[in-house]
Amino acid sequence: VVVEMDQVACPNCDIGTLIDGQDEIEGVLVGIRFCDSCTYREDLLCPECGGYDVTDTMRTGAEGQAIPIMLCAECHWQADLNPTPHL
Repeated sequence: VVVEMDQVACPNCDIGTLIDGQDEIEGVLVGIRFCDSCTYREDLLCPECGGYDVTDTMRTGAEGQAIPIMLCAECHWQADLNPTPHL
């Protein structure tokens, strides 16, 4: 899903324009930024604050179980991950 155009030149090719969008990673929508002219792509931008410090980690559920989450260190946004089962 393309959200908006950003008029910043690509740091990889200096020709293309960076485009902000969203992608789904393990059931969670996160921000991405990619170039319209080359293969440059930045993943895991926080959908709340746009921060770059988004990591996979665990939280403790109500019954003490470990629940995988995605967490932004900048604004503390978090979302439960829904890992795709491996066949």
